[in-house]
Amino acid sequence: MEITFRVDSSQKIGFGHLNRCINLAQTLKKNNNITFICKKLNGSNLSIIKKNKFKLKIISNKNKINSYLKYSDANQTIRLMKNKCDLLIVDHYNLGYKWEKQVKKYVKKILVIDDYLNRKHICEFILNSNFAVKKKKYEKYFPKNTKFLLGPKFCILNSSFQKKNGIDKKLKRIFIFLGTDNMNITQKIVELFNNEKISRYNLDVVLTTKNKNFRIQKKILEKLKNCNIYYNLSNLRNLIAKSQIGLISGGQVIFECINLKLPIIVFQTAKNQYSSCKELAKRNLIYFMGTFSTKKNSKYLELIKKITQNNSLRLKLSKNLNNLIDGKGSLRVKKILNV
Repeated sequence: MEITFRVDSSQKIGFGHLNRCINLAQTLKKNNNITFICKKLNGSNLSIIKKNKFKLKIISNKNKINSYLKYSDANQTIRLMKNKCDLLIVDHYNLGYKWEKQVKKYVKKILVIDDYLNRKHICEFILNSNFAVKKKKYEKYFPKNTKFLLGPKFCILNSSFQKKNGIDKKLKRIFIFLGTDNMNITQKIVELFNNEKISRYNLDVVLTTKNKNFRIQKKILEKLKNCNIYYNLSNLRNLIAKSQIGLISGGQVIFECINLKLPIIVFQTAKNQYSSCKELAKRNLIYFMGTFSTKKNSKYLELIKKITQNNSLRLKLSKNLNNLIDGKGSLRVKKILNV
């Protein structure tokens, strides 16, 4: 079977969409031909596609994607597929119903991956792992024949997350990752740990070299006490697994932390993260702080102290996350797609 992924990555878009597609492609690759169609955008991470030994075709990027250029993107996608696509998988917020409608007649089936709750699509399959998604409210945006793959059980993670992780009773390490972090939130969060009551913990801080301020961030963080800096990691599992608390963005990493039962304080870094994070906070499964603001530093500091100094609370938070995400979402997707 010919399977094509249409996905992009960049400083602005981030890398969660591409990583999600890579993880799904790894599950689907047996007996199938996998091709990625992408744009070469500022800070894109296309080398990961070749590292995973998948085919890569590039769409011309003379202009940014917007409403009137979606047809151009669709035309280029059609041309690059060469009428050889049994399944098209689209993970892209800027490509919606009109784009799908134009491309649809050139492919047998379309799977759309989306995290929003109110976007119209034309596809055979919709995958939305948002914790807040409800089929009754969501199905009005789709054709009647669409199959729904909804909720965290369909969350796409690296296969390494299928392995169970225990709960460490002693607090030693704190995991910090804010995605592409174009607003330089990481540095501001790490600086909170200069407070003498929480300064003794080891901080495992993940940066991305695609951030335009990477070198400056790295130089500043290297001077801070107990701060271990990591970058260009292909998989965050090992770092998350050996940590006891996480301060993270609300992107794909939130599913990875929940899978490993890591108590987390979450900051919103993109609009699509709000509904899922709000739902998790409503269920008392995470601490959701909304968008970061230095004006709330005292509030963040009090919360960090509360969790680090109350072992029973931290363990309770960890146990509450047990069995929410088992890491087998891609296997469920493969079964439904029948590929």
